[in-house]
Amino acid sequence: MRALLAAALTIAPAIFPVAASAQLMEQVANPQLMNPNILPSGSQLRICHQNGLVTADLDIAIAREIAARLFLEIEVNVLPSGYGVGGEFAAADLLVNLSAQCDAIFGMGIGANIYPAEFTVTQPYVAHSFTYLATNPDYQRLTDIPAGLRVGVEMASYGSFVFRQFNSLRPESERLGFLPYADHTLMLTRLQDETLAAVSIYAPFWRAGADTPVYQGVHELQRMPELAARVNTGALLLSQNTFMRGELDAAIADLLADGTVARLIEELGYDAYGTTVAQ
Repeated sequence: MRALLAAALTIAPAIFPVAASAQLMEQVANPQLMNPNILPSGSQLRICHQNGLVTADLDIAIAREIAARLFLEIEVNVLPSGYGVGGEFAAADLLVNLSAQCDAIFGMGIGANIYPAEFTVTQPYVAHSFTYLATNPDYQRLTDIPAGLRVGVEMASYGSFVFRQFNSLRPESERLGFLPYADHTLMLTRLQDETLAAVSIYAPFWRAGADTPVYQGVHELQRMPELAARVNTGALLLSQNTFMRGELDAAIADLLADGTVARLIEELGYDAYGTTVAQ
């Protein structure tokens, strides 16, 4: 679960102390940080996102629209990140932050069995995707790459899982090699020096770094249904905050229905990188 949580790191706050499980509470280094007396004014939505969140501009824009629908001011706080592949202490820190300074944490991946029971999620508002990039113009589809050449994949990512599943189902004579990377710059550097024939990458990372040297001369391979890897994104809350979740879900549903989310995706240029409204 910790690895899934690390990979995920996408109105009426609790008045009473958080009822957390003993196991998760044991990971909180300083329980005094979970201060139930830090109460909002009642006219403010306190949203948080993790430092370095590559989709923060879109998540904050959607959060601002939600706050406007609820006639609330908005406060945006940035949380520490960098828990690594193992995700150790990530859940404990989320518990502390949602207890003391955040009503909801935006930009969190949504999927089955990612978060401990202390947390719940809103309905998703957008879906981002993984895609494949190459520099060799002869490669227009992943299946154009000769067997035995290597593909770079993001370590412990959903895109890596889908690629490995697809690759394992191909005849052995057609399979590609792969190398996992924790560093995007290094992975793209290896694409540029032809160590890798292609890379699987979370498309928002490509959007964020498109103007940097390691992305120069790359092109996107044709998207194939067999390799579709989409990540639904929403907000994380404490599971006891059912009223807040209901209010956020209703606002998100309105924003999806009236085209606001689709407009923001287009205005911020995410549509060119495969981001869509959540289905």
